[in-house]
Amino acid sequence: MGERIIEVSNVEELRVAQKFVGSSRAEGAESVTIKIAPGFYEIDESFRINRSNVSLVGESKVMFLLASNANQPVIAVGTQNEWVDFADIIENVRISGIIVNGSKDY
Repeated sequence: MGERIIEVSNVEELRVAQKFVGSSRAEGAESVTIKIAPGFYEIDESFRINRSNVSLVGESKVMFLLASNANQPVIAVGTQNEWVDFADIIENVRISGIIVNGSKDY
């Protein structure tokens, strides 16, 4: 299997990337690398990764800031359900180069 690279340089592109990795849990799916360009990304809901083989990589000086009215994790990997089964297992996820600010003061 190949690797898909998604380049993100604004919040709208981040939402598109989120839809791609947030909805597919296909076993043996291709690897996905999301490269985030430098910048400040204010998000109003969790960036959810719900599949295996995903790299979320900030190229440099990348910050995810949770909006003040959002009460949830900034980045969530896998299901947030209390009970999970084998189909919910997520593997090989890498997150790097991103400053995460979920401060409730903001």
